[in-house]
Amino acid sequence: MAEGLAAVSLVNDGVALCSKAVAELKKFTHAEKDLKRLIQHVEQVRQSNELLSMAMTEMADVGYKDLTLSLEPFLKTLRTLIDEIMARASEIAAGQPKLGFMRRILWTLGSSTTEGLVKRLKDAQADVMRNVHLISVWAQMRNLSLTKNTEDKKRQSETHPELLDAFSDITLVNSEGGERAISNPMMRTWAGQIRIDSHEQQYQEYREGLADAAKYGSWDDMFRLIDIGCSVYGESWVNSSRLKPLAESGLVAGWAPLHQAVYMRAPLEVTQKLIDLGASRTLRTLWTEFDWDNMSALELALHLDVCHLIPVLRPVIHMPIPKQTLQLLEKHFHDLIQHELGNAIHDAMLHLPELEVLTEFEPTPTWFPIRIGDRHSGYMYQLDARHLLVRSVNVQGNGIDIKYRITEEEILIVDEALVFAYLQ
Repeated sequence: MAEGLAAVSLVNDGVALCSKAVAELKKFTHAEKDLKRLIQHVEQVRQSNELLSMAMTEMADVGYKDLTLSLEPFLKTLRTLIDEIMARASEIAAGQPKLGFMRRILWTLGSSTTEGLVKRLKDAQADVMRNVHLISVWAQMRNLSLTKNTEDKKRQSETHPELLDAFSDITLVNSEGGERAISNPMMRTWAGQIRIDSHEQQYQEYREGLADAAKYGSWDDMFRLIDIGCSVYGESWVNSSRLKPLAESGLVAGWAPLHQAVYMRAPLEVTQKLIDLGASRTLRTLWTEFDWDNMSALELALHLDVCHLIPVLRPVIHMPIPKQTLQLLEKHFHDLIQHELGNAIHDAMLHLPELEVLTEFEPTPTWFPIRIGDRHSGYMYQLDARHLLVRSVNVQGNGIDIKYRITEEEILIVDEALVFAYLQ
């Protein structure tokens, strides 16, 4: 058993090394197809290694320990790959100008170097899959079967991962109300521009009506106005709060419809529908009349003894990112917004995005619309493992969009916000 678990540990070292390589590779831009090919093949090796780890763990559980696996060539290939990538990136980055706290890295890889690395990665994956096959044969000879999860993982490892730009299928259009909206009306929205006169009159009336409907428990009107936000403005208002004039900037309470539903002891079906529409269970108020200002819907329910809602208000976390990492990503994101908008943050009364909300949902884009004068702009952002992808949309005017990859250490300008999409 101990020998088998030691082998599993070695395999998992390879998984971690692949994950590190992919994370580093996705930071660099201007690689075009060369970089994408490398990322795809490294990811395939990582998947194959995960499959091997699962299979070996199962065999270790039933006492199997005789199979000798040599993964050193594979690990050496990945270590060499990372070293070559970082050395080349360091050389190129050293000659590039810096833009404040943002660094632009240009990446170029010769075709011969690419082909050599791709061949070695393919060979490494073939070695791993041969070992998976040996374990499968051994299990069949002893009338054992690997679990369904292992088989599902095998099918995934044989699927070629496709690299896409997280924001490539999202375009901005002029809505009926004159706002610059997104073409996908179901995209999550961070409704963080609180100043009421930043918006056109009809928009103000709809948002005021929504806040009143939620506050007084007019659930049908609340859902009708949430639907208007999606269909007319391309925004999800399910996590929005009441708009305020600049003179009342210090009086923003930040109560979203889910907080109001708890306070009004809404029926379970109303609360569940809000959650189904994307209401955040980690979103906190900015002010309350109770002992604490920053309360989640669950904390409000516990405080007010609204027992029938407590089970559905417990957050379900899909992206378990460490709190410290989220805090660093959020700080860098806020610094970026401050860098691009300056004093407009105060003038527009912007409540900047809280990234903890993203951990509740699958990694898809969130839209933070900002209107400054006649200019419609904003930020799209999405988690990619422990990185944050950001698209700055017309924030600097002239219709210019800039894409960023934010890590714990830095903010990188990129040409594409690369994420994996697995072909079915």
